[in-house]
Amino acid sequence: MKRCLCLATLILAGCSALSAADIIRSRTRSMVERNIAAITNSIVKQNTNTNGNSTTNQTNMWPTAAFTVSPTNGATNAVFAFNASSSFDPDGTIVSNYWDFNGDGLFEVKVASNTYATNFTNAAGTYAVVLKVIDSAGAYGITTNQVMVYAVNPGLILWNKLESAASLSNSVVGANGWFTGSSSNYSFTGGKYNNGLQAVGFFDCSNKVVFPGSVMSNRKQCIEFWYKKTGTWQAGAGANLICYGIPGSPSYNIDAHILTGYSGVHLLEFSYAGTVMGTSVHDTDIVSNQNYHMAFVWDEDGIGGGSDKMRVYIDGVLVGSTNTANARTIVTNQQFVVGDIHAVSGWPEWCAQGVIDNLKIFNYAKTDFSDRFTE
Repeated sequence: MKRCLCLATLILAGCSALSAADIIRSRTRSMVERNIAAITNSIVKQNTNTNGNSTTNQTNMWPTAAFTVSPTNGATNAVFAFNASSSFDPDGTIVSNYWDFNGDGLFEVKVASNTYATNFTNAAGTYAVVLKVIDSAGAYGITTNQVMVYAVNPGLILWNKLESAASLSNSVVGANGWFTGSSSNYSFTGGKYNNGLQAVGFFDCSNKVVFPGSVMSNRKQCIEFWYKKTGTWQAGAGANLICYGIPGSPSYNIDAHILTGYSGVHLLEFSYAGTVMGTSVHDTDIVSNQNYHMAFVWDEDGIGGGSDKMRVYIDGVLVGSTNTANARTIVTNQQFVVGDIHAVSGWPEWCAQGVIDNLKIFNYAKTDFSDRFTE
């Protein structure tokens, strides 16, 4: 017993040269090395020779997750399209895509396809969207993007981004638009947000971009959009932005156009139910290839409880108003035209001569446009 005790004492004495810190560092290094080895060898591929009776193991490489989202921000009722086609696996195939749409660690959707579309109807906010891709050997990659979702204004009755033919026929809010006649007269090019509807040159009046007249059925409303001049305003004619009804007829209800003069001084005219108001616009006020926010507002009972019946805003600033009452009852059986004039013939040069982007119509006389920088 005494001999054993002495031996134990000698062993402990021989270890006393290692400090406690040395022992901890040694153990930590060993654990790290074991973890690295475990990670490196955790996923292996098994390859079988052509004779079928021998195999070799090869370390699997991790896939890379990547995706885009369009749009990156939108309303609670907007459809967001997620595309993970840029994800890749350097030595295999991605077989599954897992989506977590609120960053809570729970993947609500599992699909084989690398595309998915959904909306965020619960609440406005910024959402962390997580994509996890898994390859055929079980290895995975993860990435995260953010999506900003905002609440829809309850008074918004039409919202069309006007960024493509598909966008025209699929409004974000409200009725869809369409082409009458030939769509070749119009194109989609850079506007304020992505693309906008471009109407330049000389058009046959039978070719138009229209929405149903039901979007214009209120005694008080607001029409707003972004406008960029890209063509040439025809001297002595006009650049028609929006139109509801046929000019010169009792159905000529709503119209907004730039009435061009000959000396660089023009009129931005807005008419509603027979009442016409105009404000001077100079060539220097609307510069080519620059986006301007325009809003046309009316309330037959007075805007904001005041005496103004009609107003025009450019970039959120009031530039014209009138308290003249409307001359007749508005007719609601016409089409609402964007970027041109609603005429049968004789007005071929009256198109917008520019790009109209992000059209919105409200069912109240909106006067605060501080939100215009949000698509």
